[in-house]
Amino acid sequence: IGRSISNMFDIMGEKRYERFSNDMLVTQVNFRKYFIDLIRRESFEGGFISFKCNALTDPKIVKALEKAAKKGCKIDLVVRGVCIFTPKKEWNVTIKSIVWDKLEHSRVYAFGRNNPVIYMGSLDLIQHKIDARLEALVKINDFVIREYLLKYLDYYIRNEKFAWIMDEYGEYKKMVV
Repeated sequence: IGRSISNMFDIMGEKRYERFSNDMLVTQVNFRKYFIDLIRRESFEGGFISFKCNALTDPKIVKALEKAAKKGCKIDLVVRGVCIFTPKKEWNVTIKSIVWDKLEHSRVYAFGRNNPVIYMGSLDLIQHKIDARLEALVKINDFVIREYLLKYLDYYIRNEKFAWIMDEYGEYKKMVV
């Protein structure tokens, strides 16, 4: 990870595009292709994808999620702000927005349940951020931390008190009145 971060500073300073391992996904380098590959790997009946982020507006990622949903993948998303991915009734997709007095900064992206691939970082899934900025997600390799993060994501998807859930028309409905 330290070497990858050093490579990021090289990119910023000298515009050198180093290779990165998949332990660190870097926009403008290896993020988009590998992230979409992770979605494709879970694109089957019994697959699982869960995100917690502030925005989801990247059309390529939305298209990959739609394909995964059509193939039966369970998708749980907590997107605080703008989300252009709209669930269809026949899909096993939950999209929530949690709005409360705390500003949430964590972004967590999980792929799979039994031995999940999980990334964390500051990146929201917004096309201009992915294409124009230099941001990174770090892979979480520690088993205990991955299990904690799956519980963390599940807590947010089960939360109803501050939650708004998206319907098949892309509109949010308050869960608890």
